[in-house]
Amino acid sequence: MNQSLSIHRSGTTPYRILLHQEAEVLRVKLIGEWAYRDPSAFWNMVVRECNASGLRYALVMFQLSEPLPVKQAFELARSADAVFAKAGIRMAVVDSNKRSFPNMDFWQMTICPAHCQASKDCSMSCSRLFDQAETAEQWLKLQ
Repeated sequence: MNQSLSIHRSGTTPYRILLHQEAEVLRVKLIGEWAYRDPSAFWNMVVRECNASGLRYALVMFQLSEPLPVKQAFELARSADAVFAKAGIRMAVVDSNKRSFPNMDFWQMTICPAHCQASKDCSMSCSRLFDQAETAEQWLKLQ
């Protein structure tokens, strides 16, 4: 079953959110500027959409027009992992233009406890950052 939803916002922080259900994965694409003061609100919206369709997987693609400040990127990663762990939903994040986050290791370093970082094993994490959608999809399928 496929369904699509598009949310547009114009003004001082214009963005578009595209939601598309494909098989058992909710695909979310955020295009434009990051406009959420509380990143948990964005992640909770994704979780609500997953729950409404009975989905256990989400693929979130960021195609932001400006890089996120480090503090904002940190809050975004931390809140994502907390929200998705509580919901029991596995999520892959794709930095489409490779500019939204400081680097590809940033997400895991932010969410993984120190013991995971030392062993390089963050397999228990409910979310992960990728630079390509194909790699993210493979990770979701392996879990």
